[in-house]
Amino acid sequence: TMMRDKEHNLDHLFPDLKQDLNALRIWHLPEDMEIPANNRDLTSPRNVRWLLRNLRVRNSNHPCIDSVMNKLKTLL
Repeated sequence: TMMRDKEHNLDHLFPDLKQDLNALRIWHLPEDMEIPANNRDLTSPRNVRWLLRNLRVRNSNHPCIDSVMNKLKTLL
């Protein structure tokens, strides 16, 4: 109950934060894309920008490239 109250208070203070965190938890980059390990952290805006600039270089023929690029744009 006390924990639920704290969560409710955080939801009230940061209404978009929970939704954004849930989206990051649910969605991840496909494992079979060629991406340096240090650039896979989607919580870093720097990595998202890097991916938007460089992902197509080695992954242009990947079947999910368009949807991944669209998702990265929404994360930024």
